[in-house]
Amino acid sequence: MCPKTTPEPSDPRSNAASGAEAQASFEELLERLLAIPTSRTDGTDELDEALVLIAGFFGADCAVLRLEGEPENGSRGPASAPGATPILEVPVAVVGREPIATIALYGTDRESPWTDIDASRLGLAAWTVCEVLRNQRVELELREKQIWLLMAMESASVGVWDWDVGNDRVRFISPFDEHGTGLRIRETEGSSWFDTTHPEDVVVSRPEVDRAISGEKDAFSMVVRQRVAPGQDDRWAHIYSRGRVIERDPDGRARRIMGTFEDVTEAHRKAAAEKAREAAMARTARMASLGALASSLAHDLNQPLTALTSYLEGSVRMMAKGQVSDVDVVEALERSVAFAHRAADIVRRFRRLLQREAPLRDPVDLGSLLLEVRDRLQREAAAAGVEIVVAEGPDPVVVRGDGLQIEEVVVNLGRNAVEALLGTSGSSRTVTLDVREPDGLAEVRVADTGPGIPEGLADRLFEPLATTKEAGRGLGLAICHSIAEIHGGRLTVERTGPDGTTFVLALPRDDGGGP
Repeated sequence: MCPKTTPEPSDPRSNAASGAEAQASFEELLERLLAIPTSRTDGTDELDEALVLIAGFFGADCAVLRLEGEPENGSRGPASAPGATPILEVPVAVVGREPIATIALYGTDRESPWTDIDASRLGLAAWTVCEVLRNQRVELELREKQIWLLMAMESASVGVWDWDVGNDRVRFISPFDEHGTGLRIRETEGSSWFDTTHPEDVVVSRPEVDRAISGEKDAFSMVVRQRVAPGQDDRWAHIYSRGRVIERDPDGRARRIMGTFEDVTEAHRKAAAEKAREAAMARTARMASLGALASSLAHDLNQPLTALTSYLEGSVRMMAKGQVSDVDVVEALERSVAFAHRAADIVRRFRRLLQREAPLRDPVDLGSLLLEVRDRLQREAAAAGVEIVVAEGPDPVVVRGDGLQIEEVVVNLGRNAVEALLGTSGSSRTVTLDVREPDGLAEVRVADTGPGIPEGLADRLFEPLATTKEAGRGLGLAICHSIAEIHGGRLTVERTGPDGTTFVLALPRDDGGGP
């Protein structure tokens, strides 16, 4: 059985007090239940003390409280003997709601019967205990949330602020005080925040805050520079602040705004350093691009200028010896003019490429273009012991675009193919130039019998600085890829391996329409 509880002197069961005295005694019991201090997070000690008081008031040996939803062995209070029958048991509930618990009294039944008032008082006492437990649980959860919030603030170095707009008072709560531990709480005027903000940022941030106050918006966020210390105008911290209106007056004007603030100076410094590094890399890439373009330009100009010089020097020598006719002079000068025009066209082509202008829409016969490419590369190929073969089709294949730019792409591909065969052995040292027409496209195919592209480079072959050459800048194919895209086409690698590589320049075919 339950341990015997000694009744209090004021207990109506022990001294047969009057109704008024009993009511006063019961009110005293409720006051004592509400005044029980909290010592343990689970409320065990407090509950035991409360049940002892309840049992003593009703003259029972013990009182047992069982919360709804808990197992049979989850009862609170001193354990009763197995199979014991309670002398009084009532549900604990608010009027109109489901019971939240059941309370039972155990001991020797009294001679006089239990009344409805007894049951009501027992239920009310038990409900008071449940409320005390619930409040303890709520307070515990609130403390846990505060601890979690503090831990999150400490880990993220984020502070919070609470602005009483009507009284213009702001409370700042920082995760660290000036010693680096604990909370730092300070209060100041709301308008003083702008006094420590950089003037340039005030111009941008003040209207955002004013719009939130007036009701145009409910939230705002900003990054501003704030003075680190008074009198040190050259030292600024970058602060990221967010705010949200949580209360407004009947006119819609903000009464209270809460938010967070975070020092992002280090992140801003790293971002600035990264931006400077990217700018430096961009400058380096531009210089490399200019070097590659200059090298390509010099290479392309070398042939027409060399030919122009040769014709003019030959004409001068023949005229000096008196061994030239008017017909010979005119022919030499005409050829010189043609090469001069070609050099000028090359310069114009590069200028158009650098300015990213739309390409010309002239008709370009790809078959004839491949023959010109072969002639331009013939000397280099012969020196390398490579044969250039043009597979001519029965019908002309025409596209529209800038013939010089398209020719430059094919020349670059052909030159790369010739260079890929340098140092290789074998009977087949051939570069094949071919034109095909699949699915409304015109394809120029440049195939070699070289060793192929190294593994790992094929996927990024058209990226700047990607190259297989020891002295290469890795910009030739990137420029060719750009030219193909400008013409509405594409440049791809169809295959590569130990038996050779095939590049494919695909362009929209001209079906005879106008420009």
